[in-house]
Amino acid sequence: RLNEAIAFYERARAINISSGIRSTSLICENLSALHIHVGAIVAGEGFARRAVEEAGDPTEQASALAWQAWAAHLGGNIDVAGATFGQAEGREREGNPITHYLYALRGIQYTDHVRRMSDINHAQRVAEANLMICERNHWAYLVSGSHRVLGDLDSGTGQHERARDH
Repeated sequence: RLNEAIAFYERARAINISSGIRSTSLICENLSALHIHVGAIVAGEGFARRAVEEAGDPTEQASALAWQAWAAHLGGNIDVAGATFGQAEGREREGNPITHYLYALRGIQYTDHVRRMSDINHAQRVAEANLMICERNHWAYLVSGSHRVLGDLDSGTGQHERARDH
């Protein structure tokens, strides 16, 4: 039923544009996520690119770039994904200088990407930092996602008991 939501987001974007609201970055991000979740990765990457173009502040840019990177990751464009996640992390730091890594959902996605690239130590640091931020903000579904990637990391290194604890 996610496919049905796409038309509503596209309509909201058209209304915003016709009303003179310039930035529709968040709507484009949502369209990107929806397309990715229904398996239309190329379309999702396209909407993420639009979100980047329309983003205002560095935090919006970081979020949009992370969706673009995630689509590239899922599409098998690993080098593009890595470079784009790097851009997202740079924008994240620009918008929030005390932040060392991507966080929230983009932190989970980035951890999955870094784990796939076999940089386990970096993935562990990102995941642990992300878990702390998500717990502090009481983002239950993101705490769960953070535990999932930490469990994947532990399982990948043969620490199955520890992985079950997550």
